[in-house]
Amino acid sequence: MKKYIFRRDTPEPAPVVRRQVIHRRKDMTPVISLFSDRDKSRFVRKLFRNDPTEFNTFMQQLDTKMTWHEVFQTIETELKTRKIDMEKEEARQMTDRIYLLFFPDDISIGA
Repeated sequence: MKKYIFRRDTPEPAPVVRRQVIHRRKDMTPVISLFSDRDKSRFVRKLFRNDPTEFNTFMQQLDTKMTWHEVFQTIETELKTRKIDMEKEEARQMTDRIYLLFFPDDISIGA
């Protein structure tokens, strides 16, 4: 059993209240339309082992998700299944572009 020591001379800490915010898609644009042909071919080559069918299937799967949480979990699962680091440049760029569907007012800073 853990013991906690509280000092009487300090005020009691305020309770931490976590608010869950659900970020829904702002528009129903198909996810695949966010990418140029050049981006698509690069993602297919670098992330989907040169299989455009797998890429298209994955994009259609993302279209069925309505919240950022669902989409991010799907992306994360897919990349882990393919043993691709989420920090890989192409994975990050793909995720960042999709992120803007849910947070269109955010801007990307950096490379």
